[in-house]
Parts: sequence; structure tokens; C-alpha cells
Amino acid sequence: MRHPKLLFCALLLFISSKSISQISTFPYLEYFISTPNGWTTTTISGTAWELGVPTAPGSFGSYSQPLCWGTDLDSGYRANSFSYLTSPKFYVSSLIKPYFSFYQFRYMASGLDGMHIEYSTDDIAWSLLGTYNFPFASNWYNTTSLFSTGQPAFTGSSTTWVQSSIDLSYLGTLDSIRFRFVFRSNINFGSAQPGIFIDDISVQELPLHPLMQEFGELFHQNKLLIVMFLIPLHLTFPIIQVLL
Repeated sequence: MRHPKLLFCALLLFISSKSISQISTFPYLEYFISTPNGWTTTTISGTAWELGVPTAPGSFGSYSQPLCWGTDLDSGYRANSFSYLTSPKFYVSSLIKPYFSFYQFRYMASGLDGMHIEYSTDDIAWSLLGTYNFPFASNWYNTTSLFSTGQPAFTGSSTTWVQSSIDLSYLGTLDSIRFRFVFRSNINFGSAQPGIFIDDISVQELPLHPLMQEFGELFHQNKLLIVMFLIPLHLTFPIIQVLL
């Protein structure tokens, strides 16, 4: 018979693992301070995703210190790379307008190598998240067709860390969702360039536009009537419409 304490410890480990891999409390903000926290990697070929401190020539360190994810932290990437960085499962039914964002730094062969993002609601079928020039996203894919995949992707150099974000409500009503970052390089040439790095990932309610936030603060502070008094009545309604 197994020792009761061992069984209890195993149960605690199982519960802890499940709580990391299934997220239902928001906002979710992951800075990767020390551990992967439920994020996993799969390497089909070539260069793998790694969690740590970027030291490759041309890299910019982490966005929030000390760690981030990157495609080989200390050197360039190899030809024919195909690797995934996969998120925990997010149970987002409590969010009215779920919103996904992350920071990225990229330095890759422009048009040849890059990264796109896929999502799944059932852990079986995966689909491209967003597309080029996507109206519900900011700083999203910058090419319509990557050489190594034929799909929209992030490619080339971002010169610094930038935030990319997308409003997930275009997907309709969601119960759960999982994301994966897909890195691909062409089959012929590797690169001394460092690749792509990911940090500060969030899943939360769609933030208000800054003007709307200011409008709400004025209302909360009982200053809205003063503002309206100072603005001619025939201009007040158009301004409120713009804010909405």
C-alpha cells in the first residue's frame, strides 16, 4: 500500500498543475519572472522556443526582466525550423470582449522567416488568429504571405519591443481558447539574426479607449457637468458620440 503522505503530495501536484494549465481568473498577466507557468513548447524541427535571458547578438534582452521566451536565446536560428509555444487553456466566458496581447521583439530574414499565431477552442482544430491588416488588431501581421508558410505572419525587424493585441470578440461567443505561437524558417538557409522573442502576455477584458477612460473619470469625479457647461450645447452631443 502506498504511503498516505505520498498520495497527498501527488494530489497537490496534480491540482497545482491543473490550475496552471487552466486559467479562469482575469485579468491574466504573465511576465515569466521565473517559470513557464503552464506554457509549453513543441519542436517539429530546427530551432526550439526557450525561456530565459536573451544574449544573442542583435537581441534586446527581455521586455520585463529577467526572462522571456525566444527562438534560441544565445544564437541565430536554423533552417527549416518549425516550433510551437503553446499557452494554458483560458476559460473566457466571463469576459464580454476578451482581449489578447503580448510584447514581441523580432529580428529575422524579412519575408522568408517569421511567426504567426493560432488558436483552438477544442484542442483539436487550430486556426490562424487574425490576418494581415486586421481591423480588430493592433501591430498585427506585417506580411500577407510568408515564404516558409504561405500565410500572413510577423517577419523582418521590429527594431525594439512592441505590443501586439487583438480583440477576440470577432470569434463570437467563446467558452475556452488556447493559443500557440508558431515559428517557421525557410528550408534552405538559417540565420545569424536572433529570431523572435515574446514577453508580457495578457488575456483580459478589452480596455477602454483612452478618451472613454477620461470621460469615465470625469463622470466619477462629478466634473462632467462642468465640462458640458463649458462646451456649447450644440457641440456636446457630437463629442459624446465620438467618445462612444
